[in-house]
Amino acid sequence: SLNIARLKRGGKHCLVIVGYDALQFNWVREAELHTNEKAHVLGQKINRKGNLVCGSVKERFEDLQNLDKIEEFFIVTTITTLRQCEKQKYIDKKGKERTNKIFYMADLLEEWCRRGEIGRIIYDEFQTVKNWDVDQTQALMRLKTCPYKIAATGTPIMNKNIDLYPLFVWLG
Repeated sequence: SLNIARLKRGGKHCLVIVGYDALQFNWVREAELHTNEKAHVLGQKINRKGNLVCGSVKERFEDLQNLDKIEEFFIVTTITTLRQCEKQKYIDKKGKERTNKIFYMADLLEEWCRRGEIGRIIYDEFQTVKNWDVDQTQALMRLKTCPYKIAATGTPIMNKNIDLYPLFVWLG
């Protein structure tokens, strides 16, 4: 998937979303090993021990706001970053309390896709996206204008065939 994204360049960056936080630096190593391209983890910084680590949500958001200044082709983040949202409660016309979610990270990524800065998205461990009611699925579905998407999974059906439905909706 890394080589497909690299060879079919569209936009300045390819966004790699990993389903599990522990995989993001593995994708950095794989990108360098297999494509000779550098990868940037949103919010990355060097800790006191000299290791590359992922920063706070605030640092990831600041990094994302300055995406046009990042030189690396591959931008790596996690679904944990993508699903960050603010929840606002309101009362609907029938008097029921509802919650409106603002996915500020996903919305900013969608804006970068619309501008052509992000031309490819690779989502690893897509089997983690199967329930429509959870924040990660709702956030991911906001990334719809990116023209080229790859959904990677070794376990496409976890429990039922309907688990494939979000995958096909996201891929279009």
